[in-house]
Amino acid sequence: MTRHHTLSRLVLLILACAITLGALVVAAPEETVTFNTLGESAINTAPAIRITLAEKTTPEPEEAVQQPEPQPSAEQQPEPEPE
Repeated sequence: MTRHHTLSRLVLLILACAITLGALVVAAPEETVTFNTLGESAINTAPAIRITLAEKTTPEPEEAVQQPEPQPSAEQQPEPEPE
C-alpha cells in the first residue's frame, strides 16, 4: 500500500472514533441512576401470579359403596308411661 492509502485510513479511523465518542457523550444521562441496596428495599415485593393455560380439572368423586339400609324387623312401639 502506498503512504497515501495508509494516511487516509488512519484519518478515517480517528474520525470514526471521534464521532463514536461524541455520540456517547450526547447519549449519556445528566444524572446517574442510583439503585437501592438490598437493605433499603425488598428484593421482590410483587405478589406471585400463577398462570395456567390448562383448565382446572376436578377429580370425579368415587362412587361410595352403598351398604343396604337395615330393615326394621318389627315396628317398635313406645313403652307406656307409668302413671
